[in-house]
Amino acid sequence: MSHAEKSKRQSHVAVEKLRDLIFSGSLAAGSDHLESELASDLGMSRTPVREAALILEAQGLVEVRPRKGLRVRCMSTADMAEVYDILTVLESLAAGLA
Repeated sequence: MSHAEKSKRQSHVAVEKLRDLIFSGSLAAGSDHLESELASDLGMSRTPVREAALILEAQGLVEVRPRKGLRVRCMSTADMAEVYDILTVLESLAAGLA
């Protein structure tokens, strides 16, 4: 496995783990988190966590704040369910194309 493939895989793992923590409430809405702390909690380096944060920001789940880490966005339960449904469909399509 090349370095680029390994990095991409780690970023994907970080996205999944962080999304699960957000949806479970372990990372509460409105809470702030440093990339270094999240990386330590997930047992990985900051790079995949940083990449995951950017992906989650694009998905509307977090706000990336330069030099301050990230903030979990406040969402209603209905919003979270809608995002989860959309992500499930997109991930299924991506898996089919891979």
